[in-house]
Amino acid sequence: MKKFWRYLVIKSIRRKNQSGKTFSAYQLARGFRNLRITIVTFFKNLIMTTIGITCAAFGLKSFLLPNKFFDGGATGIAILISQLTNLSLSILILLVNIPFIILGYSVLGKALR
Repeated sequence: MKKFWRYLVIKSIRRKNQSGKTFSAYQLARGFRNLRITIVTFFKNLIMTTIGITCAAFGLKSFLLPNKFFDGGATGIAILISQLTNLSLSILILLVNIPFIILGYSVLGKALR
């Protein structure tokens, strides 16, 4: 397993345009720390996003829909279309959000390059 982690650390160090075939113990330790921070941050974000989506779904299913309330934004549009056409709300939420996903990807994709 050590070889696997060492390989990942070396790949992440090389990705940052540091040339050289051999790396010092300090560079490897720093690279391992940065890799560990990246992995921990990824899983924290994943868990928090999952909790947020679960709370939003719970609020939608438990409070808004049974009481015939409408939400604002894309979810409200999807609820309105669902009430008018009897289509599945989950599919409509996805369809209404697709333009925003494309727009966000195009804006953030340019900023991250």
